[in-house]
Amino acid sequence: YIWPQIFAGRLAELYGAKYLILVSILVSGLINLFTPLIVRTNFTLFIVSRVVLGCFQAVIYPASYALFAKWIPEAEYSTFMPWLDSGITIGTVIASAGAGNILEWEEMGGWPTIFYLSGIISLVWCVLWQLTITSTPDEHTWITHRELQYIQCRASTSTDGETHQKQCTSDLGERRAPNKRRPSIPWARIFTSRPFMAALIAKVTYGITFDFMTTKIPAYLQDVVHFPIAENGYTYSLIMVGFAITLLTCGYGADKLIMHSGLSKTTVRKLFQTISGVGMAATLVLLPWVGCSKSGTVALLTACMLAYGFTSGGDVPIVPDMSDAYAGTVFAVMNTLCSFSGFIVPYFVGVLIDDDPTSMLLWSYTFYVSAVIDLVGTLVFVLYASAKPQHWERSIDDGVKDVTADRDVRVDEKSVILDDLRRHKAGYDSCGYNVP
Repeated sequence: YIWPQIFAGRLAELYGAKYLILVSILVSGLINLFTPLIVRTNFTLFIVSRVVLGCFQAVIYPASYALFAKWIPEAEYSTFMPWLDSGITIGTVIASAGAGNILEWEEMGGWPTIFYLSGIISLVWCVLWQLTITSTPDEHTWITHRELQYIQCRASTSTDGETHQKQCTSDLGERRAPNKRRPSIPWARIFTSRPFMAALIAKVTYGITFDFMTTKIPAYLQDVVHFPIAENGYTYSLIMVGFAITLLTCGYGADKLIMHSGLSKTTVRKLFQTISGVGMAATLVLLPWVGCSKSGTVALLTACMLAYGFTSGGDVPIVPDMSDAYAGTVFAVMNTLCSFSGFIVPYFVGVLIDDDPTSMLLWSYTFYVSAVIDLVGTLVFVLYASAKPQHWERSIDDGVKDVTADRDVRVDEKSVILDDLRRHKAGYDSCGYNVP
């Protein structure tokens, strides 16, 4: 799963995300559909199928970021970027709960039914995806002229808090031919960019906490707090659903705050990240103090994941903020490094609690360490992160703009002003909408 992500992000930027995601889900669905047969045939073949499944699943996340960067107006990044994380979380909860119920009902056919249902749902989804999705708005046959204008020229708030119009030129709403330019990735400038490194460190440190919550907390609930297995599953599902809801609501709130408060986008990103990091650290530190109280434990774990959801206004949308042209690649790099925490966290927790997995004292050490890691990531983000387009950003949509860390898009200001005046005289604003 880890290594193909960078290639997937870049391929999505160059050739479009639609078919990458389609093939990924299609192959994943077919593998699940035939898994019961593969298991009965050859165990080695089953292991190989899981490896192939991981490779194709790695495509989805970075390709989706590249797709979102094309379709979502800049002013709505915080609102819609978190939908991806929220959907994954809700899907995981539904799949886990559904699989458990299927296993309990013998008349459902047992464990093979889980794979059959997963495969069938994936294949149905592929048909709907092929019929309704395109890699860019320009390619979509159903999109209206007004909708295309809205995406191409959405009023957004710049990093200094002032409103500006994006790409307000005379060809708004017109379908553009695909750009054939294939600019190389400025790796050296990306990895020497302080805002990029700050966002990367924040994602890695927060990823450690997320993996801790998803892989080890169920064991803590069972071994230390003594939740029954069935109750453990439902409690964990409730916590994750709360996280998904917060992702959606906080992202929307961040966009509204940017639009109406006068705060810069960078300030809002840092504010939401601070609420998230400090909130998670506080709840993790308090967890050992509630002891074996089930209600207290559930309340604090829920509060921890609710705080995590504030990242929907922080590090989640900051990748396309810094670079919409390389959103897939940049996110893929970050997510690749974040994925290593899936190996590190179980090993580290195992070392700490190996002597007595039921010891509250030993578990408290894991909570304290995780809290410190969160605070370090938050501090780095607050000091060095930026929502401004970075100096290594180059648009692959057109050859006109040159975005830097300190300046907005360079255009011929005189021609834009004259064009706006002509539109106003004709009864339209610079985005093509009627004006009084």
